[in-house]
Amino acid sequence: MSNFEELKATLKEKWLSYYEHNRSWINEMLENTKSWVEISDDGYRPSSYLIIGAISVLEPNLRNWLIPFCELNSEEDSIIKVLGLDFDPEKELEKRAKEASNSQNSQSDPYLEEIRKQNQN
Repeated sequence: MSNFEELKATLKEKWLSYYEHNRSWINEMLENTKSWVEISDDGYRPSSYLIIGAISVLEPNLRNWLIPFCELNSEEDSIIKVLGLDFDPEKELEKRAKEASNSQNSQSDPYLEEIRKQNQN
């Protein structure tokens, strides 16, 4: 995976999946250590070190990019921004759940929709 934009897209998906499956202990740890990072959209995300640690294991190709990034700017929050991971995972998961629900509703069977309308009347 040599295209950086492709890598960024997979990182976001992998990070969200990891966060979703591990949110109970992540939230507990971050609450106890007060390690949430406030971001520009009035949300919060886990610390950069936690995100970088998780995604470096989830996406082995990331190591090819992390070394030059760290040489250019070793500030961890900047690396998270460049990787496209500076977002509130809770808000992103809520947004995706709403989109999936809307998508399901719009793809329902017309026959079932007609029955639903008749039942409402």
